[in-house]
Amino acid sequence: SLSSMDIHIRSAAETDYEQVNQVFANELAHHAALLPHRFQLADPVMPRQWFLDVLADPNKTLYVALSEDSIAGLILLVESFSQDDPIYRPRHYLYVDELAVQPPYRRQGSGRRLMEAAEEVAVARDIATVELIVWQANTQALAFYERLGYRTVRRRLARDLP
Repeated sequence: SLSSMDIHIRSAAETDYEQVNQVFANELAHHAALLPHRFQLADPVMPRQWFLDVLADPNKTLYVALSEDSIAGLILLVESFSQDDPIYRPRHYLYVDELAVQPPYRRQGSGRRLMEAAEEVAVARDIATVELIVWQANTQALAFYERLGYRTVRRRLARDLP
C-alpha cells in the first residue's frame, strides 16, 4: 500500500482538466448514492470554462494530490469575507469548497495532506479560521474532519412535508 510519503501536493494546471473532472464525477456519484433526493449526475460535472475560471481567480486555490502521475485527490479553497451585517461581526475565513480523494487512494494520507495545505494557505494569508460544510449522512467525512480537530458550529435542519 502507498504511504503518504508518496503523495505530492501542487497547484492544479490547465492540463489537469480531464483528471480533475473525473475526480469531481466520482465525488458526485458518491453524493448521489448517499443523497439521491439532493444530487443528480451530470456530464461533464465541471465545464472546462468553470475550471479555467477557478484557476484564474485570485480568491480560489485548487490543489491536486499526486501519486506518481495520477491525481489521487483535490481540494478547492475559497478565501471568503462575510457580508457587512449589523448583527454579525465581520469575518475573514478560508472555505473548503471541495475535498475529494479517489477511492483507491483513500485512507493513505492524501486528504490529510490536502487539509494541511489548506491550513498553510490560511496562515500565509493571515486567515485564522478554516471552514467547510459536510452532509450529515457523510459519516466517514465527518469522522475524518473531527479527527483533524474540526468541530460543528452550526446545524441546518430540514423536514420533508408529506
